[in-house]
Amino acid sequence: MASISSIIKASKVLKRLPMEEKGMSLAEIQREFELSRTTAFRMMNSLCSEGMAQKEGTRYYMGPALDAIALRGDKYALLRSRCIIALRDLAMKTRQTAHLAVRAGAHSLILDVCDSPDPVRVASRSGTNVFVHCSSTGKSLISFLPADKRAELFPMIHFDEPKTEKTIRSADQLEVECARVRDRGYSMDDEEFALGVRCLAAPIFDEKGRVQAAIGITASTQSFPKRKVPEIASIVMDVAWSLSLCDKRKVRVG
Repeated sequence: MASISSIIKASKVLKRLPMEEKGMSLAEIQREFELSRTTAFRMMNSLCSEGMAQKEGTRYYMGPALDAIALRGDKYALLRSRCIIALRDLAMKTRQTAHLAVRAGAHSLILDVCDSPDPVRVASRSGTNVFVHCSSTGKSLISFLPADKRAELFPMIHFDEPKTEKTIRSADQLEVECARVRDRGYSMDDEEFALGVRCLAAPIFDEKGRVQAAIGITASTQSFPKRKVPEIASIVMDVAWSLSLCDKRKVRVG
């Protein structure tokens, strides 16, 4: 009976975490679910080890495994069906792997991927979770948020754990980058998540002018040299606007 009780309590925690954009502290989990500190600590360690939850600083958030399970449901079905043809077209036009993403807290969650038609390509997969500051889709997803909402995400980001020497390392640097994204209409990951990989994305807006998703491409720096940025950016932005449900005058900025 004790094990069944533990499963029920863990299930309740997993139901609650996706509702908490700022995550939950161990003390909050203890209090909310009437657990001892030891029980709460062991439970969250187990959930984190299975990828169902993830700890960032002193707070717990929905984990990538839970995100991947959610992809099998209908939460994003309409968005994905609306974008699938455009995603394939983007991969064909750019000859690169194309992907569609949404924001999951301080992460960019890849919903769908269409591989490059070329035999040599950079792999990407649906269900992947990456911090917003080191991904092109992530930057597109947060750059048009109200400044106060964007600031709420900064404590969740591990600026002190850069993926490469090019990774953004502070909230101030990220704010400068977000302003650049708003100005030019697209975002880039220039070897900020992995050396030798360059990505470019643009936001997709809903009918109220809010960012709903981001669409973009990922490529090797060899197949996507910097001289190709204007060409690729134009293609990606055209596709993103074709999927947006508002015109540019309704876009909410900052």
